[in-house]
Amino acid sequence: MDFAVDSTQFDWENLRYFIAFARIRSLAAAARVLNVEHATVSRRIAALESALKIRLVDRRSHRYELTENGERIAQLGNRMQETACALSRTVCAIRTERVADITLSTPPHLATHFIAPHLGRLREQCPDVNVRILSSLRMASMARREADIAISVGRPTETDLVVRKIGTLDFGFFAAPAYLQGRSEADYEFIAHDDDQEPSPQRIWLEHAAGQRPVVLRVKSFDVQAEAARAGAGIALLPVFMAGAQGGLQRVAIEERPLHAELWLVVHRDMRTAPGIRAMMDFLIDCFAAHHE
Repeated sequence: MDFAVDSTQFDWENLRYFIAFARIRSLAAAARVLNVEHATVSRRIAALESALKIRLVDRRSHRYELTENGERIAQLGNRMQETACALSRTVCAIRTERVADITLSTPPHLATHFIAPHLGRLREQCPDVNVRILSSLRMASMARREADIAISVGRPTETDLVVRKIGTLDFGFFAAPAYLQGRSEADYEFIAHDDDQEPSPQRIWLEHAAGQRPVVLRVKSFDVQAEAARAGAGIALLPVFMAGAQGGLQRVAIEERPLHAELWLVVHRDMRTAPGIRAMMDFLIDCFAAHHE
């Protein structure tokens, strides 16, 4: 019996989906990273199993679990993906043409308030640079070339990265003046940041400050939190610049100590000299320098 894998019929995209699942160990989380439905991830894994003629995941429990063979294939697939990404970075770094397609990973509130207002200047200064913005709280992986440049809240821990601190975000508690009027501290209600993975320092800080008082709204977007606070829904922990941008909010003296978050500009060391990358990095540095002036 022939168990050989026919490479001409092998869909490498199925392997990419399987690697994403194996890295996170969750169909739903892998689907979010890949920007597809979780059923698509499941179907891709099944197709890969059919092509390889081996079982990669155990479906007997409520969760997909990697089999022993699945673990081995995931390790091999990760090494293949890392090699392919390294090749891609090297090619980009040695190309000499000016046109560059650059993917930037940044949290949504930073894209909205720090970067977007200056994009007209970028087009004037660097007309050959085409930008794709991944607006997500999760920093994309530089090693897997999910992005070429990133703005990270907190210093990243991935290896082979070149990082530069470009600013600091100050946080504070804010609410609508009408919400606070006549309300005792014991009756405060809170608006919290909603995290998919590990709780953020902001969420931990808010829940510590709230204590036994209720969190009545959880939402990922700081912009939505700010608008909800303006509407009188409760007290939100916000970047200070956002609270002052449109008014309508009053600072609430709850915090025992100031909360700050460092902002870091991140690029893979193989990409820092690539065409357009240096120009984009300088542009981003200027965006945050202008805000802190």
